[in-house]
Amino acid sequence: MNNREVRQISDEEVRQTLTKEELQQTQVLNFQEVQKAIRFEKITSKRPAVLVAIIGIISLLFGGSLQIANSLKTTPKNIQKRDTKQNIQLEIKNLNCTKKIDNQNNTNTVYNITYKFENDKLVGFTKEYTVSATSTKEESKKSIEEITTEFKSMMNEIDGYQVSIYNNEKESVTLTVTVDYKKLDLTKLNNIQQTKQYTKVDYNKNESYIKIKEDMTNQEFTIQ
Repeated sequence: MNNREVRQISDEEVRQTLTKEELQQTQVLNFQEVQKAIRFEKITSKRPAVLVAIIGIISLLFGGSLQIANSLKTTPKNIQKRDTKQNIQLEIKNLNCTKKIDNQNNTNTVYNITYKFENDKLVGFTKEYTVSATSTKEESKKSIEEITTEFKSMMNEIDGYQVSIYNNEKESVTLTVTVDYKKLDLTKLNNIQQTKQYTKVDYNKNESYIKIKEDMTNQEFTIQ
């Protein structure tokens, strides 16, 4: 058997023993060195050549498994970092505004507004407008009844705009308006809602925290 025959047999043995996929997965073993070793040992003995090939295969498989294990180990950490970063970027903040008004019809009014912000951009608000009787006189109770009737005419709800009324036996009445700008379509809002301060949508979506705080201060609201 000449050297050419030995080289052809060795190439065939290597191709049968090592798959293409295994060769691509490792950077540890140099395939050409395995070929040289097998050719050299084939001339003297078949057994050492087979032994070298087996060692090469084990190294290939071990190297590929190690790469896969490292990949699985690092992937969850990267995802967790991205999620944590997204949570840090979202800042939720409220602006609480209160004003008390003494009326001339034996009632007073407490006006509370809570504006909700994400990253200093307006995303919603809740208005509470409470009118209370300041005496037990019939005219005071009559004022509460009239205001309650007026409030009931404002109960026109749509997605993102909710209205509720609570009447405390003619002693007080509270109108609550809750707006979620993520659901609200202003073009669908009833025109009557914009005629009263306590039902009006005063600001557009994403209005800045600083602007609303300045406006509320100028309107003599107490800011918290």
